Amino acid sequence: MKIKTYFIIAVAIFGLTSCEDLLNNLGATFDSDYYTYQLIIPPSHAGDSVSQTIAVKSDFQDLLKEKGYADATVQDVYLTDVQIDVNDQSQVSNLDAIESVKLSLSSGAYPEKPVAEKENTEKGLTQMPLTLPKVDIAGYLQEDSYNIKVQGVIGEDITSLLAINVKIKFRVDLKLSVPKE
Repeated sequence: MKIKTYFIIAVAIFGLTSCEDLLNNLGATFDSDYYTYQLIIPPSHAGDSVSQTIAVKSDFQDLLKEKGYADATVQDVYLTDVQIDVNDQSQVSNLDAIESVKLSLSSGAYPEKPVAEKENTEKGLTQMPLTLPKVDIAGYLQEDSYNIKVQGVIGEDITSLLAINVKIKFRVDLKLSVPKE
């Protein structure tokens, strides 16, 4: 009896909605590959604040074309993973020197917005996942270029250059529409 009821409800909803309306409300989602940026932290003392900004030429439109969604409307883009890791473990075996880290985005059209952070980092890590608030970054990625600002507080003295990688992955939600004839 329940199956008949659900079927009748489904037919009624479908009957009230045209095929074009259904197709125009379709969406798609995909995850990007990791984008990796290398940073060099200069020798620093415990308690020092360090900051570096990476200028990024956006390839977001190329990514949409590559995925087959060049004509889709971007609804939102959220980070799904941001990690810091040691670039060369033969020089430094872990990330103990980093006490905290914050990552933000900015562009000519959008103000600086915090998008990831990690406070009171654990010891012995070679890879550190950051905490991600749910922040829509679509506008930044759709600009021709944007900036990634990485700020940190040093927890232990760094006596030589420390090379780290910042790895970023995001999910794109799209709205698809039927071309008008």
